Amino acid sequence: MNETPREQPVPSESMESESIGAEKVTSLEELYDLIRSKGEIAGSKKLYTADQIIQKIELVRTRQRAINTIPRTYGIRDAVERLLLTDKVYLDHSTDTER
Repeated sequence: MNETPREQPVPSESMESESIGAEKVTSLEELYDLIRSKGEIAGSKKLYTADQIIQKIELVRTRQRAINTIPRTYGIRDAVERLLLTDKVYLDHSTDTER
């Protein structure tokens, strides 16, 4: 029996600006708790689980992925950008190869 793939929701502009409190978090752990509370989050092309979003953030944090891999939905990308400015792990993973 062939199953038709479920159409994935695409976040609207209102979802990007809708607040879940991401703009108020002061740590990545607080942000992760908020993301977990939402369960699934729609990106521009697919639906992500909370764990998938958190994994993406950790890859950005260690500079293995670019920030644009984080969905803008609910202001998550903006919160990650803000929090990384003072994150020791992110700052220690400098792109400088002259260490």
